[in-house]
Amino acid sequence: MGLFRMGAFRWIRWLLLPVIIFNLSCSGMGRHEDAVDVQLVSLGKSPPGVQDQTFTLLLRMTNLTDKPLDFKGIVCDLELEGYRLVRGVQGAIRPLEPYSSVDVEVKASISLMNSLRLFNALATQNKNEFTYRLRTRLDPTSFWQRSRHLEQSGSIKLGL
Repeated sequence: MGLFRMGAFRWIRWLLLPVIIFNLSCSGMGRHEDAVDVQLVSLGKSPPGVQDQTFTLLLRMTNLTDKPLDFKGIVCDLELEGYRLVRGVQGAIRPLEPYSSVDVEVKASISLMNSLRLFNALATQNKNEFTYRLRTRLDPTSFWQRSRHLEQSGSIKLGL
């Protein structure tokens, strides 16, 4: 019985070896964090006839590599002073050809509670500079690539 267990352990070790080698060889695939850039181009109210408070975010996605990139969807959050005001999702994004840009319209909705919290915070402060953050997550179509998380932040100064 002891010999059988020892032999079984060897077989398991030899069966697991190719799996471990495959995982190690593929661990670097899809790690191009600077391969794509996402910029917020415009933020506008959705067309008339839409009954809820939705906005359209126009995002410009730029491929910074010599390989085509394909994504099945994008999720984006727009924050102001740490409050997430707008969240949007969009599926079926056109493939990005090498060294090219694509404009993507993302339907987004406003968080009423966070808008009220932001309004309350701004009413108690006398500020003319506000911080913002745009967070995006791009989900690739291939199963071996990881989702890409991008973030842009800065401040907006009002001339008051």
